[in-house]
Amino acid sequence: MFIRHRRRIAWILSLVGVWVVHDMLSTCSCDTRSVHVDKKAPRKVLENKINDTTTKAKPTEGVESISNHNESTELPHLYLEHLKTLTNAYDEVEKEKYADFPYQFLIDQPSSFCDMDLEVLNIIPLRPNNVKKRNNVRIMWGDPVVVNETKTKPIFIIGLAETSNEQKSLEEENALHHDILQLNIIDSYQNLTLKTWGSLYWKHKQCKHVRWLLKSDSDVFFQPWGIRNILRKTYTDFACLMMTNRSVCRKGTCTDKRWHIPRYVYSEEFYPPYCKGLAYAVAEKAILPLLNEASKDYINTTSLFPMEDAYFTGILAKKAKLVFKQLEKLYLLDHLKTQHGVKFRLRRCKKLFVVTSFKKGTLSYTHLDLWRSIMKQSRGRRQRNITGDTTSDFINVLDKHVS
Repeated sequence: MFIRHRRRIAWILSLVGVWVVHDMLSTCSCDTRSVHVDKKAPRKVLENKINDTTTKAKPTEGVESISNHNESTELPHLYLEHLKTLTNAYDEVEKEKYADFPYQFLIDQPSSFCDMDLEVLNIIPLRPNNVKKRNNVRIMWGDPVVVNETKTKPIFIIGLAETSNEQKSLEEENALHHDILQLNIIDSYQNLTLKTWGSLYWKHKQCKHVRWLLKSDSDVFFQPWGIRNILRKTYTDFACLMMTNRSVCRKGTCTDKRWHIPRYVYSEEFYPPYCKGLAYAVAEKAILPLLNEASKDYINTTSLFPMEDAYFTGILAKKAKLVFKQLEKLYLLDHLKTQHGVKFRLRRCKKLFVVTSFKKGTLSYTHLDLWRSIMKQSRGRRQRNITGDTTSDFINVLDKHVS
C-alpha cells in the first residue's frame, strides 16, 4: 500500500516538474531577433547586444531590430542612446565624406601653425619664384609682433617648382620661415581654383578653430588692424567686394582668354553674385559646405572651372546657400588711374584694401613703403605698442603720400 502511494506521488511530482520546465522554456524563448533583458544586469546585456549588433548588423539594421522585440522584452535606455549616437556619427561621416582634397601637400605645416587665439588666417597664392613678395609680407603683417597684435597670420600656397634648384631653394626658405604650403599641381593661372580648394581644405583640417580665412592676392595691400575689427563684427559666411550681374565670358566676347568659359563647363549666361578674387574672407562655418560642393562637382565634371572667385564664392556658394556681407566701400581699385581728377583719399578706415603699388608724378610708392611709414609713425607715438588706433596712422600716412 505504502509503495503504491510512493509511486503515485512520484508520478504527480514528475508531471509537475515537466510543467515547470515547459513554463520556463516558454517564458525564456524568443525569436532570433529578440533578446530577454534582466533588469538586474543591464550592463552585461548591453555589452552583448552591442557586440551582436556590430558583428551581425549594420547600424540601421540594429535600429530596426528594436521594434521586433517581444512585448515582454525590455531594452535599457542606455542602449537606445548608444544606437542614436552611433547613427549620428554615421550622419557626420556622410557629411564629411566629400570634404577630401584630391591632391597632395608636398610642403605642409602642422596644426600648431595657428595659435589658439588666432582670428584670421591670411592665405596668399604665389608662384614658387616669388621670394621677394613673400619676404615683403613677412616684413609687414607677417611680422611676429604684428601677428600677435592683429591676430592675423599669413601663409603662402604655391604649386610645383619648375627646376630642382628652385625646389631646393623653396624647401630651404620653408625651413627658415615655416610658412609655405606646396601642392603637387602645375603652378598656373588656371590652377588658382585648385589653390583655393587646397587653402580651404588645409584651413578646415589644420586650423578649424580660427574663425576666418582671408584669401588675398600678392598685389593686395591690406590694413590688418581694420580687417580684424571688421571681421569681429561680421557673422555672415563671406565678407568681400561683391560682384553682381556679371555675364559669363565666352570666346569672342572678351579679350582675356584666361576668363573664357565654354558652355559645356558652365551653361548659364550670368554668374550668381560672387566675391572679387583680389581679397575676400570666408568664415570657418562656410568652409565645409564649400568643400562638399567642390568634391561633388569634381567627381561629376570633366573640366575644372578656371575662375576661382566666381566658382567658389559664386557657383558653389549658391548651391550651399551661403550669405554675403558687402565691403565694397573698403576697397581701393585701379588707383594708378586718376579718372575724372578724383584724388586718392582715405578717411577713418573707409578703405582697408589697396590693390598694387601706386605712383605720383616721378615718385613710386610700394606697399612696403606704406608699411614702413605706418610702423615708423607708430613707433614714434607708441614705442611700437601697436593698438587698434594704428588705423588712424595708416590713414594719415596715405593722405600724406597722395595729397
